[in-house]
Amino acid sequence: MEQELRAIALGLEWADRNGIDLDERIGSVMLFTPEELVSLRDFLRVNRRAGALKPVHPVFHYNRCQYFRDYITWLTERVISRMPPEKRYVGASKKLQDFRKQLMQLLRRGGFGRSAREGLSKEVEARLREVIEPDHPDNPFRRKHRVRNHALILCYLELGVRLSEALVVKGHDVAPSGSNPTLTIHRRPDDPDEKRAMQPLVKTAGRILPLGDELRSALMAWMAVRKDYPGAKRLPYVFVTEDGTALSRSTASDMFRLLRTRVSGLTPRLSAHLLRHTWNDRFSERADELRTAPEDEMRHRIELMGWSQNSKMAFYYTKRHIRRAAAKASLDLQSKSVAGLSL
Repeated sequence: MEQELRAIALGLEWADRNGIDLDERIGSVMLFTPEELVSLRDFLRVNRRAGALKPVHPVFHYNRCQYFRDYITWLTERVISRMPPEKRYVGASKKLQDFRKQLMQLLRRGGFGRSAREGLSKEVEARLREVIEPDHPDNPFRRKHRVRNHALILCYLELGVRLSEALVVKGHDVAPSGSNPTLTIHRRPDDPDEKRAMQPLVKTAGRILPLGDELRSALMAWMAVRKDYPGAKRLPYVFVTEDGTALSRSTASDMFRLLRTRVSGLTPRLSAHLLRHTWNDRFSERADELRTAPEDEMRHRIELMGWSQNSKMAFYYTKRHIRRAAAKASLDLQSKSVAGLSL
């Protein structure tokens, strides 16, 4: 919601700077010229916080344009609904659809479309796993936080959870004992225990995730030393700070920034979200090894990621696997052609 409101505020600022009376444009359903849409697209591409004036990430830019487009659409549809039917369906509705279509065409033409991101290569993933070990000489974290950070980053690697999802896990959500240890992700939008200024929220559905041996051991090692953090016993959350507060999104993000800038052999794009893509790449590979039926693979992925049954998000998280599978199919086709086999 905050991102949508920021995008709308930026769009309104653009209109004000360019002397565009939005009330008049929407009231007449004479929205924007092609030149104005180019200007709007470029304006929404820039990060204007603290005078930075740097380009935002292409996906973030794409979302901004969509949010402002949907805002204009909502306002315009209210005007169209009050028009006589002959004007509503012949002219006004077409103008609105043209606006929506032209803006998205400009995004694709400008190379700003929502691209599917690939996860870490196996070499980079191995390097990451190596340096987050608490005793590794290249570990960039302060020694007192290494066990905690190791467990947290493994949650992102091994479970594919979002940045916020690991930060809202409470002690009773982790069941490390027994033959089937688990970690449960809960949605708690109105959690009375939540005191953080920017509350980490679970966007997707709650779910129960299995714990492998490595992650289970890392979590147990962290819980054993967590008691040494002042104030930790008063907090229900698993991941806490040395000040006795729940770990924030900004602190978790800073861990990845430190890894990106201090450790050689890692990607400058390293983030919790990139590890979510990495998990999906590995999940696809394992499904192939087990010869899992495509419909079962999709159902399992949706369950473990917390997506709705009708979600199309799987496409954005499987780009590398799709590319490799396509390349393999092409090579097989070429081999058979060279061998003179009928297809």
